Amino acid sequence: MANKKSHSYPSITLADCIACLMCVDVCPTGALDIVTRNGARGFRRYPCLSFADKCVSCAACKFECPTGAIFMKQEVAEAAEEEM
Repeated sequence: MANKKSHSYPSITLADCIACLMCVDVCPTGALDIVTRNGARGFRRYPCLSFADKCVSCAACKFECPTGAIFMKQEVAEAAEEEM
């Protein structure tokens, strides 16, 4: 039998992100990384969830973000239930 297991991951709205990278600094597990993207204003650095397996859903990045560009996105996965 399987049950559902949920986990929240940070999702970043780049239009609202000011690239202060405070979220990367506050992440206790190093799940967030810095990526460089070429946009209308040239190259900019942005935070990115590069290591989702390290994320512990603490939401420290969300609370640290000064613009509210980060929200926690709920994902549900099937988890196998141990047979007794």
